Amino acid sequence: MHEFKSHGPDALAELSDVLTEQLCLIARLPDHEAREIAQMATDYMSFHWGGVMLYFPKGHMRRLTKRDKEIFDAFNGRNKVALARQFGVTPRQVERIVAMQRALDRAARQGDMFGALGRELR
Repeated sequence: MHEFKSHGPDALAELSDVLTEQLCLIARLPDHEAREIAQMATDYMSFHWGGVMLYFPKGHMRRLTKRDKEIFDAFNGRNKVALARQFGVTPRQVERIVAMQRALDRAARQGDMFGALGRELR
């Protein structure tokens, strides 16, 4: 097992530390177990992606999608202002989010009526 603090690049040490912290927090593992698993995972990632420049997106769209789904699920037709306050958006944004989520929900349930043929005709 590597001790990245003394032998590895700073990025690997930081990755191992972040994984350790999350394993302790989320999986509630003892620190020594979390650190061992984090170092094994970091070893694997280093071997698998070593030498490759990786980009980690911030996940902004994923968080917005999650927020929008929560707004849609909580919307009852009369709580637009309360939801706007709760989620830090305007009442008009709540209306737009609900309309978009409703359209996405309907499209998911109905499917694509024309499939590939419909795309070819456009």
